[in-house]
Amino acid sequence: AKDIKAIFWHNFQDNGADGTNIEHNFGIIDWDGIPKPAYYGYYILSRVLSDAVFDVELNNVPHPNYGYRFRDEKHDVYITAIWAADEASRTATLTTSDPAVKVVGIDGSLNSVEASNGSVAISISGAPVFIYSTTPLSVTTIN
Repeated sequence: AKDIKAIFWHNFQDNGADGTNIEHNFGIIDWDGIPKPAYYGYYILSRVLSDAVFDVELNNVPHPNYGYRFRDEKHDVYITAIWAADEASRTATLTTSDPAVKVVGIDGSLNSVEASNGSVAISISGAPVFIYSTTPLSVTTIN
């Protein structure tokens, strides 16, 4: 998305345990080997999008929200990623012709959301949610 070809992290593990030393805090796991939220985010992002290719930036997604659609042809699904960059809690309403969609949270949780009258309401916040569907989703509103 947006011509990003690769992502990198500064350190896999923190360089030390001194919380006041910025160089000791760049890892995605801490000094003691305990994963930080960034580790789980990277893991879920990599897992969900490993076989997918970028399709399109979603329309009707006002700043500070973001939305992108990917296509996983191997599994014959669309994956819609959507989040609120300002970390506010919102509800995104999306149109769908699927009877239900599957939603993967950044923590790896998996939930099925039933469609009602051709739309689904998905809670979003600062971390992306990944929505699996058999047909492309469109954003109707974000409130």
